[in-house]
Formats: sequence, C-alpha cells, structure tokens
Amino acid sequence: MNLETEFTKRNKNTLQHYVKCIKTHFTLNVVKHFDQPQMKGILTAILDTSKDRLKNPFIGAFVISWVAINWKPIVTFLFSDKTVEKRIELIELNYESTWNILFLPLIIAGIYIIVLPYLMLIFDLISNNALKKRKENLFEHRFYDIQGRKKLAIGESELEDIKANYREKSDLNRKIEQLNNNIEKKNELIENLQSKVETLNKDYENLKRLSTDSMNLSFTLDEEKELNEEYAKFRDEDYSEYFTEVGSEVSQNNSIPSKIDKIIIEKYIYAGIIKKIIDKEEQSINYVFTRKGRYFWKEYVSGIRISKPNSGLRIDDGDELPF
Repeated sequence: MNLETEFTKRNKNTLQHYVKCIKTHFTLNVVKHFDQPQMKGILTAILDTSKDRLKNPFIGAFVISWVAINWKPIVTFLFSDKTVEKRIELIELNYESTWNILFLPLIIAGIYIIVLPYLMLIFDLISNNALKKRKENLFEHRFYDIQGRKKLAIGESELEDIKANYREKSDLNRKIEQLNNNIEKKNELIENLQSKVETLNKDYENLKRLSTDSMNLSFTLDEEKELNEEYAKFRDEDYSEYFTEVGSEVSQNNSIPSKIDKIIIEKYIYAGIIKKIIDKEEQSINYVFTRKGRYFWKEYVSGIRISKPNSGLRIDDGDELPF
C-alpha cells in the first residue's frame, strides 16, 4: 500500500513537472515572437475585438478588480530583473491562487454591479431629508432677499414720486380717470345694446319657429285628398270631441286648456295635430299646430254652423260638416 502511494505521488510530481515545462516553453515562444510585426497585429486585433466586451459594466468591474487584486504578479512579471522562466516560477509558487484569480474578483464585481446601487439608494434616502431642509432654507433666504428688494423698490418708487411734479401728475391722473369713466360708460352702453340685440334675436327666432308650421298652408290636390281622409278618421276618434277647446287655445294662445286631461293632449301630439315646443333659455313651453293640424283646424272651423236662438248662442258641428 505504501509503495502504491509513493508510486502515485511520483507520477503526480512527474506530470506536474511536464505541465510546467509546457507552460514555460509556450511562454518563451510567445515572448520570443512578441516583437515580430505579425504577433503585434494579432494582439492589436484581439484588443480591438475586446473593446466592446469591456464596455459591459460587469466585465469592466471584473477586470478592474482582478488587476487590483493581482497587481503583484503583474508587476513581478513586467518589471522583475529575473529571467522569464524565473518570473513564471515565482508567480506560480507565490501568487497562483484560484481564489485571487477567479472568485474574489467575481465577488467584488458582483458587489459593484448588484449591491452598490442599493447602497447608493439607501444613502440617497437617508440624505434626502437633509437635502430637502437645505433647499427649504435656500428658498427662505431667497424669499427674504426678494422681500427686501421689493421694499427697496417701493421706497425708491415713492422717492421718485415725491421728486416728480405733483401738479402734472395730478392733471395726468385726472385725465386718466376721465378716460376710464368714459370707457366704462361706453362698455355699459355696448353691453346693454348687445343684450337688447340678443333678446330681439331670441324673440325673432321664437316667433319664426312658432309661426313656420302655421304659415305653411299651401297643399296640392293629392295632399288635400289625403288630409281629408285623415280628417274623416280623426272625427271618428273619441278625443276629437275636445277639438274645439284644444284648437281654440292652441290657435289663440299657443297653449293648451288647463282643464283638459293630459292623456288627451298626448293623443293630439302623437296624432301629429299639435306639437310641443320647449324653450330652454326662456324656460317656457308652447303648443302649436302642425301642418296637418292647421289644415284640420281650418276644416273644423269652416264646417261649424253658428245659430243664435232665443236662449243664447249655439254652435252646432254635428252633421253639417262638408263631408
């Protein structure tokens, strides 16, 4: 068992010796050809392609932390008076550590990329109140400064007013006051005239709207025939019995009789005989004949026979209508 262990150790030492020889040979060849133009071109190309990768914040942080931790082997390799072989051996013996070469730079880079922004945020939150107080104090100082300048400007203005000629200033103020009064009177006159014009325009529009359907009484023969048929059907309806009261009130006052039931008025509206006009500005409601309603009313009135017996005036619209 001891012989086997010793043999394994010897093989392991031999293998490590071979690896060191290969590393040394490779490094010597690199250093030997470093000054050649072809090697310089290769290194330049490698550096150019690495620029974009170094712009990554994690890679940049890793490279900086790696150089900061491993500065001793770098300085030893670049500036030592020993031969290259001795430099490499010295670095492998004293500075070759996986922790320093890989893990510690990764940890520092991770802290820089991930933890440091949160630490900066905490510091900002802590200092936020202090900064806020400082800004408030600065604003207060500026405000007091502005107030002082304002008082100084007022004092200077008062001094200039005292130095000015009082009589000229008084005359000028009086003229300005007179002009302002004239302007106010003219503005009031303009407002009154505009109000009257608006009122007249509203009245005109209301009259125009109320009388449009009433004045349009020209009918063709076909229209008169159709309207006569509709009028005959209307006379058979139960609500036609109230046509005298409803038609008189609509024709004379643009309103409806107060004693007539609302359902009857709605029947007249849905039959297209009268229509309701709501004036939102004047807050009023008017009732007018439609074109058909005006024709019905004309036929109704022209068909009524008026008699005057001894007991008083009597209106008979029963069987004497012209249809």
